[in-house]
Amino acid sequence: MADLQEAENWVYNVLCSEKSLDKQIELYNEIADTYDKMCVDTLYYFPEALSRELETFNLRRDSKILDVGAGTGRLGQLLHLLQYTNIDALDGSEKMLQHSRNLPNVYKNFTQALVVADNELPIPENTYDVALMCGSGGPAHIDVTAYKQLIRVVKPGGQVYINQI
Repeated sequence: MADLQEAENWVYNVLCSEKSLDKQIELYNEIADTYDKMCVDTLYYFPEALSRELETFNLRRDSKILDVGAGTGRLGQLLHLLQYTNIDALDGSEKMLQHSRNLPNVYKNFTQALVVADNELPIPENTYDVALMCGSGGPAHIDVTAYKQLIRVVKPGGQVYINQI
């Protein structure tokens, strides 16, 4: 993208515009190979902010963490650098998730599924200590009505952190 303004316009007018989830997944599959550069170009630093915030909660480094909307694995990489050792990736786009799979020692398990209200995630109840959703909420992403799916897979007393677009 030529400049910050053009990149921001694309994010707000294309990536975050209302569309079906199928169309959104197609879009993510198309941009998977350039997604990380696009994040730098648009000054998208939600993963960095969430990982810093998570540090203030003093979680055990072996806490079982679900990275919801893991995409190319930016948040997972940051958590790995902070020595979190038990992270799983969940994303609706197989092509984005493939980038996460290529990161050595960051994620333990990978789940390709959409987080939607009326479709149970293929993850057992009470599996995770923490679910982190970084920039995956908003138009054509994970709707607030689907948050119950995240709550279902987090253990009683566990935590769900949502960092919205």
